[in-house]
Amino acid sequence: GVGLDKEIHDNLLSMFSLIHQSMDVMSQRLAKVHRRFNYVTPTTFLEELNAFQSILSRKKTGLVSIQQRFQNGLNRLDDAAMQADRMRYMLAEMQPKLEQTQRDVQQMMVKIESDKAEADATRSVVEGERATALAKEAECVAIKQDAQKDLDEALPALEAATACLNKLKADSVREVKSMGKPPNGVVLT
Repeated sequence: GVGLDKEIHDNLLSMFSLIHQSMDVMSQRLAKVHRRFNYVTPTTFLEELNAFQSILSRKKTGLVSIQQRFQNGLNRLDDAAMQADRMRYMLAEMQPKLEQTQRDVQQMMVKIESDKAEADATRSVVEGERATALAKEAECVAIKQDAQKDLDEALPALEAATACLNKLKADSVREVKSMGKPPNGVVLT
């Protein structure tokens, strides 16, 4: 019952029989030479068979485990090959798009460089205009300050003149109008 085909099974039985007989011969020789006795019995033969069956069972289990790992490895390799084929197909499909994208990027880089040069030129012009504007602003501030100073000086005189006009009576204006020529104290020199 170890699950071997008939020829291997018969050869194993012959081999175990030969090993058992050889052990008996060697045990007799050991007894003659060294006077040590080793008995070879049918129970010993059965123990040999049981040991072989145990070793064979462990080896089969190990081989099944190795076979399963090997099969898993092959399955993974098949999956990887299928994924690689899919990726090659996708890459071949995307290749024209990638090339177009590269061309677009190159064109965009050229445009960006051109725009950058244009922006630098515009920046120079703007900085020049800014300096001019700042100079004009300073000039305007100076003019404003000067005008404010003149206004501050003129306002009291305006207020005094307005107060005088408010004090004028219509009779005084008619009196001055009736004079053909203003008196000497009134004429400005």
